[in-house]
Amino acid sequence: METDPSAALEQVRKTVERALQRPQEIRLRKHFHERIEFAPLHGRLIHQPVIKPDSKRLNDTVAKHALGLYYEMMREPLPPEYGTVVLPVRWLDKIVQEDVPTWHKVIHWALTGGKRSIGGGVFRFAFNHAVDNKYAFVAVLMYYDNFIYAVRSFPLTATEAR
Repeated sequence: METDPSAALEQVRKTVERALQRPQEIRLRKHFHERIEFAPLHGRLIHQPVIKPDSKRLNDTVAKHALGLYYEMMREPLPPEYGTVVLPVRWLDKIVQEDVPTWHKVIHWALTGGKRSIGGGVFRFAFNHAVDNKYAFVAVLMYYDNFIYAVRSFPLTATEAR
């Protein structure tokens, strides 16, 4: 849930609202309408409409962005023998506890690499790769100064690579 909107997000909000009013966006409006729930805000009794995000779809999009960043940084595509895994950073307290230290290392390692910002808070990223295996990469992607994802690559098994 967006609890603290950024200036970058506020800049695009009106554009998105106008775009959603276009008649040809009826399916997208229906998609959002089906995902609206009511939830308490900061524990208060006041309720507000909340759109529950389609996490799989968001994570798939972030994975594609990470692959694009890999290509931009390494000047070649990630081979098909490698996959990526995405973790919204806000989920760190919800994952299996023994995986938390690994994700902290992923985030730290990414933040020690190259960093860039696009559009004054619209998109920021940090990227790093292993010295001994250029296909082993990590990245932290931040959208609108609010939505943060950690990504890492991993070698697929022979079955997964098919």
